[in-house]
Amino acid sequence: MQMEGLNFAIPAEFISFSTIGLGTLFVLRALFIVLSDRIKGRQWRVPIALIPFTASVGVAFIGLVALKHIPYEQLDSKILGWNLVSFVWSCFLIGSLAFVLLSVVLVRWDSGPAKHIVQMGSITLLVVAVLGFIMLAAGAGPFVLALLVVSVVGLRWWYVT
Repeated sequence: MQMEGLNFAIPAEFISFSTIGLGTLFVLRALFIVLSDRIKGRQWRVPIALIPFTASVGVAFIGLVALKHIPYEQLDSKILGWNLVSFVWSCFLIGSLAFVLLSVVLVRWDSGPAKHIVQMGSITLLVVAVLGFIMLAAGAGPFVLALLVVSVVGLRWWYVT
């Protein structure tokens, strides 16, 4: 089954809008904590994991904006056998996921006033991405779904150890 139409759009919208909505709330909360500590005269400490976390939200938003600027005449174009919209949207979703994974890795060694908020946000966006990709795989077939489940179990094992 090809990844276009509702098989692709519904999971991709779930990932995009959830990443933008939830991620923005976590980013604003973390920035509020950092800025309130600065106003109180404490040390100016921005968690390093907040940068890729913010970038993941930004990439998801830029992806939606980029989709709106694809000319109408090119909507049916194919790239590597994929519909142009599906290909562009997938690239932005994968980029956002890469930044979330980087944030999850960096937050383990980070410290600072907003570390807990960034950690909760990173894990939340990772869960959103995994659920969205499971929805994508369910539309693609049972083999891809099984591959995703094995990947999630492996990721969970890596994060615990």
